Amino acid sequence: WETFDQLDAYRHYRPLAEFLGEVPFLVKSLEPILLQTEPTGCRVLAWKGSDCFYGWIVNSQSTWHRAVVEKQEPEPVLEDRLPLSGLPEGTYAVGWWDPWEGDWLRRETAHLGGARMELKIPEFARDIALRIAPR
Repeated sequence: WETFDQLDAYRHYRPLAEFLGEVPFLVKSLEPILLQTEPTGCRVLAWKGSDCFYGWIVNSQSTWHRAVVEKQEPEPVLEDRLPLSGLPEGTYAVGWWDPWEGDWLRRETAHLGGARMELKIPEFARDIALRIAPR
């Protein structure tokens, strides 16, 4: 931990704290789930409630070893989709969060619900977060 100050690593945690500060962990019954995007298979760490979804999508090429040892940037993820199921049909606010800048990339309204649906993920290089909540 003593190297956090030397490496200025705290700047990475503010955007995470801002995004997670809006997740209603204590109000809603959220279940942790793991998903993958299609077609590249990016890992999705998420919490799903009866009418909401909060997820963190990580580019599989964005690793510590690749960035620090190999000194390579990950290839951007361009055309991935996130398959979802289990949300009741309705109108939702969908927000895409940039965890590096600590700001919303895009906010939109979408009609979701039903057995299976897909969301088109905005282009990203390392990771991106997603919030879906009833409108």
